[in-house]
Amino acid sequence: MKLRRALRLLPKKEQILELAKERWRLDQIRFGNPKLAEIEPEYQELVEGGYIWSAKMELMQSLESKHAKWLEKDGELETVYEIPFDIDEALKTGFCILGNKGCGKTTLAKHLVQKLIENGIIVYVLDSSKAWIKKPTPITDYFTVLPYGTQRFQWKPKPYVFDLSLLPIPLKIKFVNLFCKTLLNAHIQGFNQWEFVVFEEAHLIFPNGSLRSLKKNGEAVAFATIGRNYKLSFGFITQFPANVDKLLVKLTVQRYLFQTWEPNDYRYMQRLLGKHAKELKSLEAGECIYQARGKVLKVAFPEYGIGSDRTVV
Repeated sequence: MKLRRALRLLPKKEQILELAKERWRLDQIRFGNPKLAEIEPEYQELVEGGYIWSAKMELMQSLESKHAKWLEKDGELETVYEIPFDIDEALKTGFCILGNKGCGKTTLAKHLVQKLIENGIIVYVLDSSKAWIKKPTPITDYFTVLPYGTQRFQWKPKPYVFDLSLLPIPLKIKFVNLFCKTLLNAHIQGFNQWEFVVFEEAHLIFPNGSLRSLKKNGEAVAFATIGRNYKLSFGFITQFPANVDKLLVKLTVQRYLFQTWEPNDYRYMQRLLGKHAKELKSLEAGECIYQARGKVLKVAFPEYGIGSDRTVV
């Protein structure tokens, strides 16, 4: 398959600002304040009015549409038998793993986490499924977060799993935001080693549209959007791609897309893959489509053989 130069899937700050100003001016005219439309709006006013956010989302959607059209022109998928994973890219932009239950998503995620740990990255997994405390697992130490009483967590900077399976969804969301806040504050204050957070069953804590609520999820939004400036990054896994917040997907560059046939999930993943989405329904367990910066590959690996010579990166 011929690879072409990737489209830039994140709009420039100047583009966001100009579109936000344009939308603000149109609103002033619509609200009957044409004279205000002649005034240059303050940046903070654009932020508080939601114009910066909506402009960014509009531009990202436009870029994704252009990217999908570019994919339509591409040829057939090349199949590889090694799991592609760029660690430097993961630290900059994270990763996401999407697809049906039981097709190898968490098995793949454990492989990626093992690679991160081998390269000196501290990895934390916030797990609502209990899959990460079952062997084989690259992380042996874990905490179980209880839904009652007061727990205080102190840990050395090394890989841990936080088992959230006992928490109801509101408490999962509360814990995740507190965890993100704790890490971000520590790094802002000077902690200088890369830390990586994996969100298992991400649709439970970041349902679609939830990250627009800065009051409820402001700490998670800050972690996801500015964390890389402080040596923080993230990956996430979900069996319901259409139900997870789209900002998380848009922020990631390396994507692993597994089998899906649910109509809403398929339509959403079709926006990411273009015509290559037709492959999703025929993928078997242990197969996925890898997408990153213009590269689209079909990856085939034994479902329980990750780490074998055939699949080592």
